[in-house]
Amino acid sequence: MKLTAQIFRDEDGVFYSEVEEIPGAITQGDTFEELEANLQEVIEMSLEGLIQDYVDSIEGPPIEVEAGEFAWSFEVTPHRVKSKAKA
Repeated sequence: MKLTAQIFRDEDGVFYSEVEEIPGAITQGDTFEELEANLQEVIEMSLEGLIQDYVDSIEGPPIEVEAGEFAWSFEVTPHRVKSKAKA
């Protein structure tokens, strides 16, 4: 599965990101490293929630779901946030 995380940096230097394929998977960090760790966490939590929702929707005996190991690959395309200047 390939996920696309748009990464931005605001005028205060804070990084923030949203994962396009997972609604609500939004996070931020004061440094790129912190953002990267927060992105991994929000993706894992979101996917675990989606899996559990699916499992809960299946009729029958309970099924236990264990989190697996995730491999991460980041391709970074920088974007700049334009500040709104008053005329």
